[in-house]
Amino acid sequence: MQRRPISRCWGIGLARTGTTSLCQAFRTLGYSNVVHNPPFEALASADAGADNGVVIFFKYLDYKFPGSKFVLTVRDLDGWLDSMEYIYRSFPILSLDDDVPIMRRMLIYEAITFERTN
Repeated sequence: MQRRPISRCWGIGLARTGTTSLCQAFRTLGYSNVVHNPPFEALASADAGADNGVVIFFKYLDYKFPGSKFVLTVRDLDGWLDSMEYIYRSFPILSLDDDVPIMRRMLIYEAITFERTN
């Protein structure tokens, strides 16, 4: 039987900085309820998670779960920008009704479309 890790752990690196690998590492370390890019509602029951769904709410998570650990993942700027450009072009905002993607992009990147110079 796996035992639950002592504290919750959250990846607070931006998308495309190894968040999928970090979530797998959390599972390897024994975290059972790991969420990757979660909606807000999933955070209350999660043991660990990473990606934009965590980045937006890291202050809430720190307050809600005292003693949580936070891991900052990073990536070289040019590689990250290339990867983000691919994501923005592959998953464009198609409607003003796409509230969650619009909110996430505006809160984190302050843009809906990709602009490399920003």
